[in-house]
Order: sequence, then C-alpha cells, then structure tokens
Amino acid sequence: MEFKVRKIDLHNIDALRSFIQNLGESSLNFRYFESRPLNIIENHLVTVLASSESGEEIGYGHLDQEANVIWLGIAVAGHLRGNGIGTLLMKYLLDFADKTKVKEIRLAVDKSNDQAFKMYKRHGFDVFDDLGKSYLMVRYA
Repeated sequence: MEFKVRKIDLHNIDALRSFIQNLGESSLNFRYFESRPLNIIENHLVTVLASSESGEEIGYGHLDQEANVIWLGIAVAGHLRGNGIGTLLMKYLLDFADKTKVKEIRLAVDKSNDQAFKMYKRHGFDVFDDLGKSYLMVRYA
C-alpha cells in the first residue's frame, strides 16, 4: 500500500475533520483537537495529512509554535498503525524542521503508547521529563 503526505491549510478543514472523526482507537492517545478548534492549524508552522491510494485520510502531523517552543504532533488511524505512516509523517516534519532551521522540537507521548514512543526514540527524541501518565520528549537539531 502506498501513502501520500501533503501540506494542508484552512481550505482542507473538511479533510482534517473527516480524519479526526475516523481516528478510531488512536483518539485515546491523540487529544490535540479536544481543547482546540480545527482552525488552529492556521497558526502551525506546517500541518500535513497522509492519505491512502483510495484517498482515505489516514494520518495527521503538525509542527506548532507556542511561545518559543515548537511542538510536534502525529496521529495515525488506529486500524493502520504499524504500516509506516507515522514514520512517513515524522520524516516529512523533521525535514521541514531542518530546512527551516528549527533547533528544538518537543512532544508529549502517553506512556501507554509504546509504539509511538519507540518511533520517537528512533528519530532522535529523548525523554526530557516524566509527566506522570506521559513523557515530555525533546529533539535537538
């Protein structure tokens, strides 16, 4: 199966909404939009969606700047986890960060999300702090 990653903006808000509605079990670990409106993507450095050959939205990623901190977020539809979609999104976001000279990226990952934790470690993220139910991880350029 092949996947495509594309940048999105407010014109793609319906595709983003569709992805979030179809997250399945992954919604337990990806809560970014529970406390934010979808149009927050307007403030992101970059926002991307991954889609399948059939056009189904199957993955999401962003780099979001809050104050002086760049936050990374990734979510993959539950039924497709383990197929390399998260890695594809991660590579896209890290390439973007490198090209735009981002020096530090942070993320929070639930301790129960072992698959994501391992992927983040493979891509150079290290545990910065233990937040109880999650880890704060950081990657330096």
